[in-house]
Amino acid sequence: MLCEDQSGTYQLPFACRFVDGRWHNDESGGAVEATVIGWRMPRVKQPGVA
Repeated sequence: MLCEDQSGTYQLPFACRFVDGRWHNDESGGAVEATVIGWRMPRVKQPGVA
């Protein structure tokens, strides 16, 4: 997830989930306190592919 705030633009080091109109840390459940400016769907590993 790519975010922006008063410190600049950065990529979050953890997975997030969009719930009830807000982005949340997937592990802790805490709300993301920055403006989300980009994201991508998680990559799904294909069986038999390295």
